[in-house]
Order: sequence, then structure tokens, then C-alpha cells
Amino acid sequence: IDYLVERKVLMPIGAEFKLQTKESAAWAVEYASQEAKLINDGEDQIHRIRRDAFQQFLKDKTKTILIQQGVSKQKREFEIYFGTEKPGTENKLNLWVRDGWMENEALVLEEIRAEGANAPLAYLYIKKQKAEEIKSEIIKFRAAELTLQVKGIPSSPEGEQAKRSMETRMGMAQHHMNELAENILKDGVVYLAGGNKVDVGYVAENIKKSLDDIAIRQFSEFGKSDSLHWDSALRKAGNNNLDALRDIGYQGDVKDHPVSASILNFIGNNTKKGKEIRENFLKSPFGWSQDCVDTAI
Repeated sequence: IDYLVERKVLMPIGAEFKLQTKESAAWAVEYASQEAKLINDGEDQIHRIRRDAFQQFLKDKTKTILIQQGVSKQKREFEIYFGTEKPGTENKLNLWVRDGWMENEALVLEEIRAEGANAPLAYLYIKKQKAEEIKSEIIKFRAAELTLQVKGIPSSPEGEQAKRSMETRMGMAQHHMNELAENILKDGVVYLAGGNKVDVGYVAENIKKSLDDIAIRQFSEFGKSDSLHWDSALRKAGNNNLDALRDIGYQGDVKDHPVSASILNFIGNNTKKGKEIRENFLKSPFGWSQDCVDTAI
């Protein structure tokens, strides 16, 4: 059957196969034209679709990951980052995705090691494998998609049948493409800046472990504020209760608490607005909760 489909004698429609018609033959000609263009001059589109497939797989695999820091379980937002420039590390945690289609593995590893063991970055390196197989499926998928765009809405039953056949072809290619992307990513390697490999299980487990580890690096001053009870301390502070910090287990002078001391040091001899103070201590290297900062203010 596959031979007859390739020879354009049969066309797939869902789970069935039907004989080609004059209309479907015209669709097949358009498909072949789009396929040839992609083979000859479609690398940018192929790269984009391959990246999107990797991105979607990682999004699905990491959507349930929850990163929490300290005894207070302070939530940390993270991003699976596909950019070409080094990501910012003030707020979100970042897993920087690099791949063997665009970059040399040895050079990427050299860069990762050069970042140093204190840098708050994690990396996922995707090895270049099954390259021709995934490229072939991407071309089939994109050629079918472009054919559907060019041919538009059919005006005859034969045209509608040809359209459904092209949709089937596109769906099959997309399915195979996503399967290949998944298999490729299963062999992805997760690193911490400095070069340590993270290998505790499957790729999603390795990603979670790496994000847990870089949270400690990125928010290295978080321990000064780590308490479960800043919410109740804030309520008391709002009522001008000078013993508010007892709710977090602190008995000393308010100005001597590490949080208060850090904020006083930030203010110095200047005048700072509450917004400036919050922005400074919500980001790295502090990552304190807003209840914590507002209590101290």
C-alpha cells in the first residue's frame, strides 16, 4: 500500500485508502512542488519546526514540575529557554536548551565549564541524532501544510476528498516527527554550569534536579528569610506590633535580624521607595517573599 501511495495511485484518507482522482492528482503535484522547495531551500523552516517539536515535548514533560526552596517552600518560576543569548538570572530559573544541529558539542561543553560552579544556570544539550529521519518527516509535514494553504477550500466532492487526504498525510508526518523528537530528547544530557552532569533518571527528572540545584545558586541569600510564618508576622507588623518577628522565631532587636539589616544596608543614607526595596529583594540573590520584605519595611 505504501508503494501505491508513493506512486500516487492511492491516497490515504483517515484509516482508509482511495484511488487518486484528477483533483487529488493536482493536489499531489502541488505537494511535490512544496516538498522540492523545502528540500532545496527550506533549512530555516525545518529548523523552526524541529525546535518547536522539541519545545512542545519539553513543555509537556515539565508542566507538572514544581520548584520550591527552603522550609517555607518558596515557589520558583522557571523557563525552558531556547534563546541564542545567555538568559537573565535575576528572577526566573533557566534551563538553557542547546542542540547539535546548531552548535558543536565540544564547544558548548567548554562554555558550560567556563561559566563556573557558582553560576545559576542549567543546560540541556540535545545530541544530533536521527537527523535525516526527523528532517524527512518535517518536510512531509510542512509540504502538506503549505499545500493545504495554497489549495484553500475545495468546491467539489473530489476536492474535499483530496483535502482530507492531505490532512491525513500531514497528521501522519506530524505524529512520526513528534515520536522522533521524543526519542531524540530521551538522550538529552542535563548539565549544571561548571560542567557537572545531572543524571538521576529520565530527562524530566534530570531537569527538575538541575532546577532545584540552581535555585540554591541563584537565590543564595534566601536562607536569611526562610520562615513559614511571614504572613502572620506581616499582619502584626501592619498593626504596629514591634514583636511581629517573634512569629518567625526571632527574639532579638528588629534592626539586627538579617532581613532588616540587609534592607537597612540597601537603603543606606539614601531615600528608597517601597517599590525599589521590594524589587531589589524579590530578585536574586535574595528571592525573598513579598510578605517578608513588607514585614521588614
